[in-house]
Amino acid sequence: MFKLIFWGIVIYLAYKVIFELILPVSQVATQLKSKMKDINESQQKQYEQQKAQQQTQATKKTSHEEDYIDFEEVK
Repeated sequence: MFKLIFWGIVIYLAYKVIFELILPVSQVATQLKSKMKDINESQQKQYEQQKAQQQTQATKKTSHEEDYIDFEEVK
């Protein structure tokens, strides 16, 4: 009889630990991983946009330099 009660308590405690501690922790870990992935993707997009913007600004500067002719003073 005591053996049955003991195993019943052990099974109940194992059930509680699994479904109230381990399962929620694993769900939170999964959510954190997905959030971190989203953050990394958005940072990567921002970096690529900045890089593209810098490249366009660099090409604009070089195109203005080509428009000017060197000045020579006439005496």
